[in-house]
Amino acid sequence: MKYIKKISLVLCALLVFSSYSFAKGSFEAIVNVPVGMSFGGGTGDDISAKIGFDSGVNVKLGYMFIFNKWAFSILGDIGYSYDSYKIFSSSSVLSTTINITDSLYIHGFQLGVLPKFNFGAFSLGIGIGAKIPLALTHKYERTDRTSSGTETTVSYNENLYGDDINQLLESDVIPYLKVTFEYSIYFNDKIAFNVGAYLGYDFSVNKKNIVYSSYFYDTYETKVDTFDIGLQFGLRFAPKL
Repeated sequence: MKYIKKISLVLCALLVFSSYSFAKGSFEAIVNVPVGMSFGGGTGDDISAKIGFDSGVNVKLGYMFIFNKWAFSILGDIGYSYDSYKIFSSSSVLSTTINITDSLYIHGFQLGVLPKFNFGAFSLGIGIGAKIPLALTHKYERTDRTSSGTETTVSYNENLYGDDINQLLESDVIPYLKVTFEYSIYFNDKIAFNVGAYLGYDFSVNKKNIVYSSYFYDTYETKVDTFDIGLQFGLRFAPKL
């Protein structure tokens, strides 16, 4: 939680500073729905990425400083995030090939800050923050295939909520970095439809090793980072430049 406190303090300081330092400006609000893909990668032997799905709803609130035909915005970024993190590993032990698919589906609360440059109808934002997992689904599947063709599959699913998520994850926050590109189509001088794209990176989703006592014991390290890319759509409430 210390990351969230730091981000909140920085955001509050920036908003207070902006209110007293610039005379020409305006309140700005954006409601966005992002939809995209995530490409996860894990640390450890024989671990590779699989494609996941990301979505959510976020609200950006803050102040826009207007300088003639361009403007600079400082926005708080809060909302709901849905993220999937998937990795695949394949290894061989004696005459058996072991394939493992490990997936996390996380519903979380997102909190961050997004400075944004506005040039006419276009804008470029660079944001940082953290996602706090509130609910999680963990799906695990292992298939053992022998050289003679015999195949055995074991799967495991679990749903975790609140403090129980710490049974699986090492940390209760997931830091992120993102870049946004947006174009505003104005209905009038203060309301616009926003369409754009985003690039993101989620850092260090550290999953604890789990013992399946009836079947097997996995000791590989699963520290997952993901690269995200997608589109976002929404409404923007700010003066037309």
